[in-house]
Amino acid sequence: KVWVSSDRDPTAVAGWRTGLGEYRNIGVPPSGARLGEPTLEDGYLLLHDAVPGNEASVS
Repeated sequence: KVWVSSDRDPTAVAGWRTGLGEYRNIGVPPSGARLGEPTLEDGYLLLHDAVPGNEASVS
């Protein structure tokens, strides 16, 4: 599940800031979250974030 918010959600499995200043979060979205359509970039960054020592939550 992907959701968009103004802040990085600490409960998300992965998250990063977009060029528009919003955060795309992956994991179990909180109730009322603004869901986003998953993209190929989401999948890539999720896999990248799963590698120890890597963090996708960069600006």
